[in-house]
Amino acid sequence: MMFLFIIESSFIMYDFAVVNYFTSTAAEKAAMEGSFNDATRQSLQTNLRNWTSNGKTYSFNTSGTSAYYAPGVVVVYGTDKNTRVQRGNDIQVGVVYPVRFKTFIVRGTFQWVVEQTELTLKAWAVSSSEKYI
Repeated sequence: MMFLFIIESSFIMYDFAVVNYFTSTAAEKAAMEGSFNDATRQSLQTNLRNWTSNGKTYSFNTSGTSAYYAPGVVVVYGTDKNTRVQRGNDIQVGVVYPVRFKTFIVRGTFQWVVEQTELTLKAWAVSSSEKYI
């Protein structure tokens, strides 16, 4: 029981590190370009799909401007993709990443049940635009 908990927690910590890293990388890339455009959103989606433990099993929504939760959907959101941001103003990038996590539940004396729940990892990065428009 404890071994399974340690393994599941390790996957969550790995996913948390990967999601935060790629979110901040996308924010810096968007800051250099002056907008959080489709190319940057697709790059973030590709990195999350390839580098997270369950990325290939989730669907993605990269067109959002605000956070929301949907089961089985990774939401990439932030500054509107059609908005060009003047130098010094903030560009915001966020990700809502669902994580499947196995937990143990006691149903009765000596009855252990493994149940799968879904948690969400939320990453948020803000960077100042570097492009002068």
